[in-house]
Amino acid sequence: MKRKITLLFLSIITFSFIAGCGNQTKDMKTESEIQKKVNEFVEVELSSDISHLSDNQKEMLGYLFDAAKLMEDIFWQEAYGDKEALLSSIGDQAEKEFVKINYGPWERLNGNEPFL
Repeated sequence: MKRKITLLFLSIITFSFIAGCGNQTKDMKTESEIQKKVNEFVEVELSSDISHLSDNQKEMLGYLFDAAKLMEDIFWQEAYGDKEALLSSIGDQAEKEFVKINYGPWERLNGNEPFL
């Protein structure tokens, strides 16, 4: 009887260990897939020769950039809600970056499928 209990106990421990490793592999695979998706996007620096602009026009560029920042904040609010609450709830850096790219937890170029 002791032998059967010991074998049952060892079987349970082994199964738990294997199941735990399986979940870990799935999580790593998911992280890897998210990182691949992040890598599909490339950040580029936009530059232009503004030497031909007047001083007033150059000053206006600053206002346009400020307006663009406000518009981005408004879009975040409309698209998801509290951006900072969402980002602070995500531990994985790749997932966080993909959320920033998509303005929320939905993949915009994949039919708005949730990825978190």
